[in-house]
Amino acid sequence: MNGTPFSVIYDNDMGNDIDDAFAQVMVARAHALGKTKLILSLSSNTNPWSVAANDALNRYCGVNDCALAIYGGTVKYATDASDIARTMAGGKLLDGTLVADGVSALRKILSEADDHSVRIVATGFASNLAGLLSTAANHRDDGIALSGRELAQRKVQFVSVMACDFSVMHTRLKPYGEFNVNGDVPAMQKLMEDWPTEIIVSDFLIGLLVPVIWDRLKNQLSAKHPLLLGYRQYFDQGKGLPMGNRPSWDQTSMLYALEPDANHFGLSDPGEVTIREDGVSIFVPCEKGRRRHLLLDDHHTPATITDTLFTHYKE
Repeated sequence: MNGTPFSVIYDNDMGNDIDDAFAQVMVARAHALGKTKLILSLSSNTNPWSVAANDALNRYCGVNDCALAIYGGTVKYATDASDIARTMAGGKLLDGTLVADGVSALRKILSEADDHSVRIVATGFASNLAGLLSTAANHRDDGIALSGRELAQRKVQFVSVMACDFSVMHTRLKPYGEFNVNGDVPAMQKLMEDWPTEIIVSDFLIGLLVPVIWDRLKNQLSAKHPLLLGYRQYFDQGKGLPMGNRPSWDQTSMLYALEPDANHFGLSDPGEVTIREDGVSIFVPCEKGRRRHLLLDDHHTPATITDTLFTHYKE
């Protein structure tokens, strides 16, 4: 993929944690530096502050022409976004006419893209992408002659997803569903079962082991940076939390999507991902599988990935 022009669609649940904001800054900076084009900032969190924060982070990084959209249905954790996202948005909601329906926006943006030119990063609920897969040609009279699945097959290189927790397969702990899976289990099931291109999964354990180092971050960003303001707000939500480090869940998925050939991570053998009704995620290796997941090992360590990620947060 080296040297191949590509565009990015970023679909997140901005505001439920602060990692979405880091990933948004990463892709916005890559756009501003001419390394890619961010063609859609999309929220799977239906709280309107979520998309307002996406837009504010983009604009702070110099991206003023990115389409905006939000999921039009309901999700489980939508109300959690207000404080963090409102802070990053500077207390300003967007005019609703500027924010499209997520599924409709995906169809429009993909239909206008060159074939096999788009990388999708999904670090929230799978609601928008599953919704896309469910659309037929000329969905809502949009004049697009392809179904959602056909658009995905024709336009998308791969999807980089932060979801699942494969560690439960190897422990005696009671299995549980990972947050992004639990937000919309049927949607994640559909994504993993039906998406026609490759999906690369950064599961819960990967980001958990890669820290955002507060003492380093506060010296790297200016005091007015909305990312720094949002980071502070995360620890000041009435919980009395001391300032500290946070995991880098969503950033790992974004890093892979922006630089898949840079050997930042190990990759599993091909396989398939099963999402059980209780949200538990199971990865099963198989030769013709269309899913892989990121790995850490002696050659791909949390420390080296942390260092690389910090180069993507610079102003």
